[in-house]
Amino acid sequence: MVSIGNPNMDAPQVSIAWRLLDDIGRLKLVLHVMREAVPEVVGLELISVTEAGVVTLRLLKPMSATIRGEWLRRLERVLRDEASPGIEVYVAPKADRNALRRLRGVEVKE
Repeated sequence: MVSIGNPNMDAPQVSIAWRLLDDIGRLKLVLHVMREAVPEVVGLELISVTEAGVVTLRLLKPMSATIRGEWLRRLERVLRDEASPGIEVYVAPKADRNALRRLRGVEVKE
């Protein structure tokens, strides 16, 4: 298991095996881990997986921050254990739907 609790340590790097996989291989591996190792994580769509270990997801349905955070932490931990220690999980930002902010001219970039 990868330790993520010490802020003085260097961040773990992706493994050589991860870097040697092609884009499709990395996608298949992440999808397999998402389905098999963490089946309770639902409502997330895999957008992209990079050679640098960045996994980007999109929320398909609204969920509380507590549940979302717990699922994302669990998913990242399992991906780091099963695929590569340098993986980082991100959620793509949603467009701002607040009409008042749009009227004031505040722009939230995606």
